[in-house]
Amino acid sequence: MEIKNKKIDVIIPVYNGEKYILDSIKSVIQQSFLPNKIIIVDDGSTDKTVEIVTKFSSTSPIDIEIIKQKNKGVSSARNVGIKKSQADFIALLDSDDIWLPNKLFSQINIFKESNVEDLGLVYCSLELINNKSEKEEIRKKNSLINLSNKGSGALRKNIDKNIITSSASGVLIKRKCFLEVGLFDESLTAFEDWDMWLRITEEYGIDYSNNVHVKIRSHNTNMQKNHKHILSNQIKFYKKWFSTALLVRPHIIFFWFYRLLKSFLKCVISKEEPKVSIIMPVYNGEKYIVETLDSLICQSKFIKELIIVNDSSTDNTCTVIEKFKKEKDTSNIIKLLDNKFEKGISGSLNTGIDISTGEYIARADGDDLYKKNRILKQVKILNKRVDIDIVGSSFIVFGENVKRKLVFRPLFSVLTAFNMVSDMSLCHPIVMFRRSVLKSFPKYPNSKAEDFSFFSSVLRKHRAINLLEPLINYRRHKDAYSINLLKNNSIKIEVDNIFKRNYIYYTKNDDEIEVFYLFSKKRIITKNNFKILFKINNNILVKIKKNYKMKYCSVDFICSVLYIYLSMIVFVFRKK
Repeated sequence: MEIKNKKIDVIIPVYNGEKYILDSIKSVIQQSFLPNKIIIVDDGSTDKTVEIVTKFSSTSPIDIEIIKQKNKGVSSARNVGIKKSQADFIALLDSDDIWLPNKLFSQINIFKESNVEDLGLVYCSLELINNKSEKEEIRKKNSLINLSNKGSGALRKNIDKNIITSSASGVLIKRKCFLEVGLFDESLTAFEDWDMWLRITEEYGIDYSNNVHVKIRSHNTNMQKNHKHILSNQIKFYKKWFSTALLVRPHIIFFWFYRLLKSFLKCVISKEEPKVSIIMPVYNGEKYIVETLDSLICQSKFIKELIIVNDSSTDNTCTVIEKFKKEKDTSNIIKLLDNKFEKGISGSLNTGIDISTGEYIARADGDDLYKKNRILKQVKILNKRVDIDIVGSSFIVFGENVKRKLVFRPLFSVLTAFNMVSDMSLCHPIVMFRRSVLKSFPKYPNSKAEDFSFFSSVLRKHRAINLLEPLINYRRHKDAYSINLLKNNSIKIEVDNIFKRNYIYYTKNDDEIEVFYLFSKKRIITKNNFKILFKINNNILVKIKKNYKMKYCSVDFICSVLYIYLSMIVFVFRKK
């Protein structure tokens, strides 16, 4: 076969591949047998992938064509590239893998010298590398014997398992193969490569190079680590090839059943998929943001996404965050949004919530420090306690020229709701709540006391508790948002208005509101107003019990009542 004038197009499907895409492209450009064109199909990336590739293409010695489409998956992206190509051969490359310099030369040479009849595909051995490009394992691919006999003979060998290649990055294929057997099956988002190799095997011969010509990157975003996803596609694949397997290799059905059982058990025993979206508004936070991110990202196996909303900072906050993402390899978790104009905390929180996808929403501020088990402990509570929708914790106050102290928050849901009538009984930067809360209360109110206003309403329907263990070191400093707000008298007016609104909701009027205010805010209670306060507290507690559909004998209700009334007695008889 004369290959001198044969052309190869390289197709690279990519989705949010800004970290590795240039390494992949450069490995193509460094080939000893240069391809005709690189076709990059951007599958709806939301990062800087297209910008990076566009900039690089202006100086590339090989023509680079960029095609954009909405996110439809890797099979769709490959198909778009295949349709666009007019070359004799097509080489597929994933956007995080790397070719060794002789990959194309070795494979095109096999097409020239192979004795395999009607050769359509050549594959090779591969090397696994980690996200730092360090070698982990070499996988030698087994040769397919007697592949000159295409059809059922070769099919029997390849239908046992995917022995051609475990990555599309290792193949070189004649373009006419796709014209004959069709494109990648877009209904499969895994096993789509095996499905394609089987279809090619039915019509064409296959050969291989036992040399390592490709480095396959293994990292925490690889789809193979999503066991539920793999199982669902495995079932689709086996269903598609079931009748063929019965004809050419009947006993393989038992092995398939065994593999399905293994995949099912992996789903059962595997760790839960991350389900937490952390929302972090930040303004001029360059001084402390790295410490905060370090304290959170160590819990990344529980975090689906960390959404940082930069509220038009005037310092280097964004630069610091981008540098952290690159150094810590957290681009797949950290999403940085930049407000075009200053929205404040409530506006920034709503922006983050709008794009969040996690089952649980967690709050974080850019200047606090979080305990290593923060996410784990809160997720465990929400997983176990279906009656609880919000979890906070006690906290430790610290900072420059600030005396370190431990601050407790109510442990029981009734007590948390009771205290929320007059003041914030949750430490906002440590709160985690279910997404279902947002069905009733979709947005934070436009208020300087956004946390008090939001949660005092939420707790009328949803139960909240605080963990005794402090999960946050709450930093106080002169530039803190809350400190600056307290200097402004307008927030005190807002807090008082929210308190009055809460009081009327629970008691139906504003009678004796001053008595309750003095007790709840300043712990002032006398023998003269004890009876009035007893009646007010009772009305509030009954309303909370009704909202939560609790029984009087529940441990939560009893403990909360005892705490409240014992506190009243202590304050009445305390020594002045």
